[in-house]
Amino acid sequence: GVSRQRSTNQRRSAATNNNMASAAGGVTDAVALKTLLVYASNVSKDDEKYRKIRIGNEKFVERVWRHPEARAVLLGMGWVENDQGFLTIPAGTDVSATVAAIEAQLAAVQSGDVELKRSESAEERKAAIEARRTAFMKQKKHEEAERQRIRQKMEADRQAAALRKAKTSKARDVKFGGRVTRFEDVGVDLNAGGG
Repeated sequence: GVSRQRSTNQRRSAATNNNMASAAGGVTDAVALKTLLVYASNVSKDDEKYRKIRIGNEKFVERVWRHPEARAVLLGMGWVENDQGFLTIPAGTDVSATVAAIEAQLAAVQSGDVELKRSESAEERKAAIEARRTAFMKQKKHEEAERQRIRQKMEADRQAAALRKAKTSKARDVKFGGRVTRFEDVGVDLNAGGG
């Protein structure tokens, strides 16, 4: 019944996800990749509305469906076109491999490094994507370490500032007296109406 069909769909989806790295590598549009990530993350939500896409939706067509590579990724993820004009995906479909492949490709597109040759084998493309993903993650780790260093420095500065004794300004002690220069002293007549 339904349970058997669901487990069959999940197995089929898991097998397909293994090939998604090479399919995602063909998508070079950042908007399409971001939209695919949203759809993939929505699959895990309990609400049925997140597992249904209207094919006639203009935004969907513009962002994803018009790109054959993005369409292949979406269908390979486990989405199935029905006769009511919707794409649907069964609850519990595992798309983790697809998400990783899409994230790696998005990082490559955003960094401008998308020159994968069609003649490369799927394994070579997968290795290239993984290398870019590793480089991207290394860069992110470096940036996070730098942010952490800056946060620690800011906190140390705050603590040092809190320990310093506040000094009053010496300017407050000066009383107006004979050394004050006024406009009249330098020959400026404020009532002359100048112009």
